Amino acid sequence: MLNNKKSATLKEKNGITLIALVITIIILLILAGITITQLTGSGLFGKAEIAKQRTRYVTAKEIIDLKLMEIQIDCISKGEEYNIVKIAEEMEKAKDITIEKYYNKNTSSIKTGVTKNLIDLEAIVVSVKEYSEYKFLIGKTNKIEGVLEKNIKEDTNISEFESIEDFEKKILGTENLEEGKVSVDILTDLEEFTKTIQEQEKLKYIIEHPEIFMDKIMQDQQLATILFKNEDAMNLIINNDEWRNKILESDGDITGENSNIIKSLDDSGAINLPTTGLELYNPETKVGNVLYSSYTYNSPVHSPINAFLGGIAGQTDWENAYEGFPAYIGYDFGEDNKVWVYKVYTQPGNNTAPTKMYLQSSNDNINWETIYEFTQYTTPCNETTEIINSENNRKKSRYWRLYITESTDESFVDLLKIQFYGK
Repeated sequence: MLNNKKSATLKEKNGITLIALVITIIILLILAGITITQLTGSGLFGKAEIAKQRTRYVTAKEIIDLKLMEIQIDCISKGEEYNIVKIAEEMEKAKDITIEKYYNKNTSSIKTGVTKNLIDLEAIVVSVKEYSEYKFLIGKTNKIEGVLEKNIKEDTNISEFESIEDFEKKILGTENLEEGKVSVDILTDLEEFTKTIQEQEKLKYIIEHPEIFMDKIMQDQQLATILFKNEDAMNLIINNDEWRNKILESDGDITGENSNIIKSLDDSGAINLPTTGLELYNPETKVGNVLYSSYTYNSPVHSPINAFLGGIAGQTDWENAYEGFPAYIGYDFGEDNKVWVYKVYTQPGNNTAPTKMYLQSSNDNINWETIYEFTQYTTPCNETTEIINSENNRKKSRYWRLYITESTDESFVDLLKIQFYGK
């Protein structure tokens, strides 16, 4: 009996020892895991790696900042302007700094390597050769505006852009465009440009960002003609102050004869006054497309239709009646064919010439709005053309007319020819 009791006690002691051993091993494994975590990953080793990256970043940034300060001091001493162009020129000469990319907003979107055309420079991306994993954006503020990060996975608060793609979206103004990017690269490929403006969202984006696309399009008659042929584009342009004003300024040429933009409009399918199907408007039946105040003795020799056909001096013209002024002559383009008039040609008759004349529009032939007051007047028989450059010229209308209040004769006015150019 005694031996059995000792055996039981021994077994109990052995059992307790094994359990304690297992628990001890588990605790040791947990402690080991904690220790390893602290040394690696986000622990000591991980933090050491981040510190190393931060040191490299700070060193690279200081080199760029010192170079910028050096350039600025040099400009001040020489009385030169300190700007992004000067910075780019000096950075190209620096031995320890590399220019990764140039960003030209109005011409080509991105250029790599050395460039000679820095006139429209928007920004540059530079790196220090020994720390090339960090790419610094220098923009028109003439200082570092952001960093294109690489190999920094932790939140070190030193990076503004996650990737080069994000930066390019911002610098090219395409970050808000959901359906693909529209960069100025499309301006170098006529087929791609044509395809792009067929898409409503992309077309709208182009018109809403004149600072990116306008100058290049306005300098290229072929591009402008393609754009103006697109009816949706013209509807957007007419209602956009920057585009409309740029077109109608016409390079300071009030006649449009030497303006590539006006020529592009003319070549893009301009709507002109017709020479067939003309019928005098009858106020009783409200039928007829030629609008007029009156004509002398209702003689065919002086019919308003002559001005649409091109009268012959001393033979046929439009003469307003002797009742005097105001006098008007115009055209109904039709309910489904509203027009935006951007240019007007007139040739006075051989007797008189207008000296006070306005362009008016209407959609009901009752209520008329004055769009423009002409500034170019001529003598009898001498023709003149004028661009309708007015803030009021921002819509399409069904009816358009010349409204004349004064002429070289106090009693009447006559015209040999008129022509509206519209879109």
